[in-house]
Formats: sequence, C-alpha cells, structure tokens
Amino acid sequence: YICTYIHIYNNIYVFIRCAILGKMDNWNARKISKSGVRTHRIQRLNLINKRIFFEEENRFIKMKVSAKGLKTIKKYGLAYCIKKFNLDFSKKKYDAGYSSRRRKKKTQELNQTNSERTNVTNENTQQSVEEVDKIMDKLNLDDKKIHKDL
Repeated sequence: YICTYIHIYNNIYVFIRCAILGKMDNWNARKISKSGVRTHRIQRLNLINKRIFFEEENRFIKMKVSAKGLKTIKKYGLAYCIKKFNLDFSKKKYDAGYSSRRRKKKTQELNQTNSERTNVTNENTQQSVEEVDKIMDKLNLDDKKIHKDL
C-alpha cells in the first residue's frame, strides 16, 4: 500500500504515495497550448519528508507525507491516523530514533539510582566498620598485643 519513491527503472513505474492518506500523483493531466494542442503532463503531489514524534511509543517516525496528510496529523494526532488508516510503522525504515527528552530523563534516573547506591554502600561500610570494632572489643584484642606476640 505505501510506496515511497518514484523510479523509472526498466520502464516500470513505482508511484509515490502519501504515507497517511495514500494519495498519489495525477498521471491523467494535460497541458493545453495556445493553439489547443493537448500534451501529457503529471500533476505532482506536494510531498514532504517529515520526522514526527509518536507519543505512544516515545520515538520519532520518518515518512513522506502530503501537505494534506500533515494537516490531518496535526488536527487528529498521529495515533488516531495510524488506527484509522490501518498503518504499520513498526518497520525499521520508518524508525527515526528516540526522543532526546527521553534520554535526559533516563540519565537523570540513572544518576539518582547511582547516588542512592553510593549512599547505601557508604552506610554499609560504616556499619561493617562499627561491627568489627564491637567484635574486637568483645575479644579484648588490640593491635599492640597482636604485634607483640609476633
């Protein structure tokens, strides 16, 4: 259904389509000269390469969209258009990366968890040092006595 490029390859035409609406070029148009001679012409679709943020999956999608398709997305939202027109943007060719906003949040969360871990390890080391001191006091062992025996 969605074909993204026109190529004239071995006299085979692959048509451009809007990724949302499915519209394509008008190949039946004619030019009429002053003398009335009609010649064939193609009315091209107003296609735009666009990178649009898909909020549900928290990522960007790249696609070729007509100007009218872009207006439809702006009016109803990308999720609605995908459901209504039964589109599948899970393929790798539509992937345009993840939002930098998401990366910032992840790095902030990682920094918070790392700081919490360091706090916990510092508390654990302090507790272990205190426990060792208590054990040494119970056994009445000093460093001086141990060194004298050796």
